[in-house]
Amino acid sequence: MRVALSVTIAALVLTLGGCLHEENSASIAIVDLDSVARQLGRMDTIEKQLTDTREELTTSLQAAAQELQQSVKVSETTTMANPTPQARAAHQQALAKATAHLERLKREANKRVNDTRQSLVLAFRQEARPAVDKVARERKVRVVFAQANNVIWMDKSLDIT
Repeated sequence: MRVALSVTIAALVLTLGGCLHEENSASIAIVDLDSVARQLGRMDTIEKQLTDTREELTTSLQAAAQELQQSVKVSETTTMANPTPQARAAHQQALAKATAHLERLKREANKRVNDTRQSLVLAFRQEARPAVDKVARERKVRVVFAQANNVIWMDKSLDIT
């Protein structure tokens, strides 16, 4: 896999001519790791792992929601059997508690998906690092940035993908 990664990055390298600045001796390059991941088929693997994680968490959330719904239904039945103000208050409290619990589980599930995504991306970056290092050293580049969605504009000659 490392050979394929090195070959892919090396094959995608563009000329850095415009990014070598003699005046400050800092050369900068950009690599589009998403593009590299797509070309290696790793993007599909990452997306599959994220989909599997989402599906697992969705199943867990559905089961938790059913349990909470049963708990609320028991509370509602108890309240209907004895419709006192205290029973209604207890039911409202049980409903609020169940809702808060479900919301917490949803937040935890979203965090787990985000953590999984971050872990997979970091693992790919670590895997790509030796190939990027090799290309950067060959090109005498001192700083390589991963192309991010927050780049508004860049000179295309900086892209070593």
